[in-house]
Amino acid sequence: MSATTTRAPRGTKNLFLAFFAAADAIKEDKRPAAIKAALASIRGELKASRERAKLAKSRAGKRGPGRPRKVKTV
Repeated sequence: MSATTTRAPRGTKNLFLAFFAAADAIKEDKRPAAIKAALASIRGELKASRERAKLAKSRAGKRGPGRPRKVKTV
């Protein structure tokens, strides 16, 4: 039996490599704290992005269905 695997979204590998390349450029004694802060910042930005999307969706729902569609008569 083979294990079921899911593929990561497109661009994940590039982001992963860039993140760790940037982390390698930081002095070793400061690296753990810098990585921890970067991950916290990323989590915060993702949370804010979800909140903005949620707010936009709720605003769109309050506007109503929009203009009525014209029915073509043949």
